[in-house]
Amino acid sequence: MQSLRSLLFFLSAVAPSAAAWAQSDPSGFATVIDIDAVRSLGQVDSDTQVNLHDNGIIFSPLVLGAEDGTSHNIEFNQHGGVVAFMLHAHAGSTSNILATADAVNLVAHSGSLINLRGGAVADRAAIQSGGRLNVTGGEVGARLEVGGEAILAGGEVGVDASVLPGGLLELSGALVGARLRNLGGVLNISGGSIDDQLIALDGATNLYGSGFRLDGELIRGLNSPGASATFNVPDGAVLTGVLADGVPFAFTSGDGDHFGDALTLHAAQPAQAVPGVYTPDSGLLGVRAGQVMLVAEGQSLRHSFNAGDGGAVVLAGGMINRNLELTGGHLIVSSGQLSNDADAFAGSTVSITGGAVGSGFTAYAGSVVSIAGGHIGINLEVKQGGRLLLSGGKFSTQMYVRSGADFRLSGGALSDRVHIEPDVAASITGGEFMLDGQPVAGAVSVSPDSALTGILSDGTPFALSPRDGDQLDSVLRLQTTTLPAVAWTEATVTGAGADAAPPSLRTGQTLTVAAGGRLPSDFHAGGGELRINGGRVDPNLEAAATRVTLSEGFLASDADALPGSTFEIAGGAVGQRFQAFRGSMVSITGGQVDDWFQAVGAQVTVAGGQVGRWLTAESGAELRVMSGTVGQSPNIRGGAKLRLEGGVVGLGLRVEGGGSLEMSGGALGMFANVLGGGSAAVSGGSIGDNFETEAGGSTLLLGGGFRLNGEPLTGLSAAGDQTTLSLDEDDILTGVLADGAPFLFSRGDRSPFGRRGAGQPGEPTATTNGQNGDFFAANALTLQLTPVPVAQPGVIEGLTQAEAATGQAPPRSVRAGQVAMAASGQSLPSNFNAGPGSAVTVAGGTIGDNLEADGAAVLLAGGRIGEYADAYPGSSVTITDGTIGQYFDVRGATVILTDGVIENGMTAVDSSTVVVSGGQVRPDFVAYDSFVTTTGGRIEQVDARGTTVVEVSDDAQINNIVLNDESSLNVAGGEVIHLRLAGGEALLAGGRANSYVLESGVLTFAGVRFQLGGEDITPQLTLGVPYLIADRDVALGTTFADGTSAFLYLPSTLGPDVAIQTLLTSAQPGDYNQDGRVDAADYAVWRGSFGLQADAPGAGADGNGDGVVNAADFTLWRDHLQIRPRRGAAAPEPAGCGLLLAGLAAVVHAGARRAVHRGGGADWLNGDQC
Repeated sequence: MQSLRSLLFFLSAVAPSAAAWAQSDPSGFATVIDIDAVRSLGQVDSDTQVNLHDNGIIFSPLVLGAEDGTSHNIEFNQHGGVVAFMLHAHAGSTSNILATADAVNLVAHSGSLINLRGGAVADRAAIQSGGRLNVTGGEVGARLEVGGEAILAGGEVGVDASVLPGGLLELSGALVGARLRNLGGVLNISGGSIDDQLIALDGATNLYGSGFRLDGELIRGLNSPGASATFNVPDGAVLTGVLADGVPFAFTSGDGDHFGDALTLHAAQPAQAVPGVYTPDSGLLGVRAGQVMLVAEGQSLRHSFNAGDGGAVVLAGGMINRNLELTGGHLIVSSGQLSNDADAFAGSTVSITGGAVGSGFTAYAGSVVSIAGGHIGINLEVKQGGRLLLSGGKFSTQMYVRSGADFRLSGGALSDRVHIEPDVAASITGGEFMLDGQPVAGAVSVSPDSALTGILSDGTPFALSPRDGDQLDSVLRLQTTTLPAVAWTEATVTGAGADAAPPSLRTGQTLTVAAGGRLPSDFHAGGGELRINGGRVDPNLEAAATRVTLSEGFLASDADALPGSTFEIAGGAVGQRFQAFRGSMVSITGGQVDDWFQAVGAQVTVAGGQVGRWLTAESGAELRVMSGTVGQSPNIRGGAKLRLEGGVVGLGLRVEGGGSLEMSGGALGMFANVLGGGSAAVSGGSIGDNFETEAGGSTLLLGGGFRLNGEPLTGLSAAGDQTTLSLDEDDILTGVLADGAPFLFSRGDRSPFGRRGAGQPGEPTATTNGQNGDFFAANALTLQLTPVPVAQPGVIEGLTQAEAATGQAPPRSVRAGQVAMAASGQSLPSNFNAGPGSAVTVAGGTIGDNLEADGAAVLLAGGRIGEYADAYPGSSVTITDGTIGQYFDVRGATVILTDGVIENGMTAVDSSTVVVSGGQVRPDFVAYDSFVTTTGGRIEQVDARGTTVVEVSDDAQINNIVLNDESSLNVAGGEVIHLRLAGGEALLAGGRANSYVLESGVLTFAGVRFQLGGEDITPQLTLGVPYLIADRDVALGTTFADGTSAFLYLPSTLGPDVAIQTLLTSAQPGDYNQDGRVDAADYAVWRGSFGLQADAPGAGADGNGDGVVNAADFTLWRDHLQIRPRRGAAAPEPAGCGLLLAGLAAVVHAGARRAVHRGGGADWLNGDQC
């Protein structure tokens, strides 16, 4: 009864008279307000008429009637003008919106009536319970909310209309946008047109019409008017028919339409179709048998137009807006534009010979789509039971042919990502069919790594390959036909545009792209020669059996070198995602190939130029690098081989899954990784840090002179002998490769990324085995003895920029008797190796990153040595000028800095010696089990660990020092700005220390006079015997032997893990009788105790603190004879300072450790010095 009442109500309201919606006689109102200018209104009361005219503006919310519903006889007529804010219509009011200069938002409260036959409602119209909206024209924008009653007999409603619980929406003639939802009310549809996404899962939804069909089959029981049936539309099914007003419709989940169990179909006699040819201005929402909608140049057909059985739409120019739906109708496109999301349902036919078709065109079961021309947008789809016939045209990416469809290809230009699912009846008509470059005929299947190429019957080349994003899961039947003759032999492209270039290239043709010329995207070459001498080739060039040369200009992204083709790149640039297929050859001698180059079974030679990042070689491809550069993170897999003979391969190489590396020269960057199933054979060249071979991978080193931790390896006596080796954490493997290049592998050769924190975005942050440094899994490293050429002594110079530009290979290593020189204007490459007995001199030139010196002498006298340089045992690095880059690692070697700069992140380990007398060492210097002495220059920050000893004297400066573990600091001069004691011991015997953080460890002041809390405690002290200061909340003052002094306040918060002590020393080295002078009397003391043990280290004539009075103490006395110390005098000679510190340190080390506990909190102690 509810649906019948709704239908009767609807039919009675479909065509209200014009008089009913006209302005009432003003005499029927007590108050009449005419507005033709800007005005604000308060609440409009009963017996009032408001007329808004052109140029009028109501600049306030328009409230018609009282909120309590007691008003009556209120009328609002909008003939034009603007309601600037919300319109609220209450009970007793009628609003007639006839025209408007601007949109209005409205709320129809209970008892109100709003009639819309012109103008526009903006982005919200809320019809509340008891309110009513009649629409015969105009436009309701987005978000129509119906909780009362809305009758849509004309006009247009935007997206997101909804029927709320208790609401009633009658649709008999309007055009409704996407996402109409029934949320629990009543939705009656007898006419009009609805965009996609009708969602009616709740409430009651009624369709009134005829010819109801499900997937093309007539639904029984609805033959006579008045008959009805509740119906469920399964997902994937298509419900079609004709509404009572004569407009065809189609609903399917493929368009986002969904119905619940409350859909009822009502049989109704449709309006009679009047045959004829119509144009868009006719206002029709659909056509049926005998009707033709002609869209000519300059015309536009509204969205969601419908063509039912026998109806036709002809596009001969102009535009058809989105969501055209053919339900047994016919579409002919010769020119113009068909917008997105057109659908052809059962019984429909489509013929496209020109124009442009937007994205998302879908052919459903029972439809036939024939395309002989035009441009087709992305996401063309033919579903099960549909037919797609392609004989021409140009297609965009992503075409989908679903299982059970019929697909015939005989012409046209395809793009990438053609998806042909299983069980498709697929045929291709043409000739010159090749599968991976080999002739093929009949039924073929295309494997994931293969490519099918040929010429279609219209003369257009084609290529299909899963590697190019195509999904070819059905057998393709090849039908051979006579191909059209070649129309031309030579052509040159000098401009851009549709007619500037031929549509394709075939055997016997030569096409040249000159400067200013441009080939369009998806250009197909099925033979012949393409010369790119300038200009541009747009994305997705597909070239099979074609010679392509690039000397300058730009070949854009996604180009494909298909089987039988050769690409010769000598200049210019190739865009991203260039692919070379099996049976193709690529030669790169210059220019640039951008990122993501992929070689799938192809032969690729790099003899110059630059290849970008993330290259992949697989499926048996062979990549030969002779010179030039390959960027970071290349991947060699699936039977592919990288032959590195020269040039540079960047960091992050991965060799895996059947891939192999054969390296006889060139340079390999950091983080090279041989994974499971991968193999590497290295006989020459240079290798960066963090070379790894994982379990299941293998690395073979061919060469000689193999040493493990400096000791020759046994078992390798004759050429060809092999041994398998594993490296422990501290091992160093060295030797000489078969080309004469020295090498070094070490687990300690750590990269900065794992050792000091994450790298820059996009850089590797950790090695795959969780370690850092060079790594070889068990039994993954094999050494093979191979003859090594004899090193020829002499000077080997770096290349100048001009020499490098010619492609000349740089020297990459030196051996015993050889000197590498980088003078001003010269450079040596990254990963340069200096073997035992060699030398490297940089005098104004440069060396790239990761210099490795093993037993070599390195002199930097100007210029720069790059980052990640390594100095191994037996090496010395002397810096008199210039800069060494970040992360300089010193392992058992000696570094002498007299001037110049060592940048951030230097590390010294394994008994290294660092001597600084000038220059600068920048922050994050870490010294572990090493010796650091500085007499000048500046160290920004040093972290002393293990048993490291740091000595400071003369004019040296350390800005920040942290003592950890068992490390020690001895200061006899210079300045330490900030000392953090977190373990270890600090001995201050002179110089300046400005501030302290004391957490744990021993801090000793060695001097000649001490004050504690203002009291001189020197008489209480014993020469050479440490004295522990247990007092707190006192100040400790020290006078050093050089006459300077220090002051330290000891707070009560100082923890028990910190020991503060004093050490009384001789006022002057050699002053054995403590009279303040070094003279003959001191010699007498020494002579009288010569050969005896001192009472304590440093006591009596034990001047050097070794616990014995011996000849060394005489030498110390002699060196300081006749020196008269005074306050403010110059510091002692360096040799004397060193001996003094040695003696004092021995005393401190012997006497203080027993009382010190590690750990504890931190206290800030500031020292003011005189």
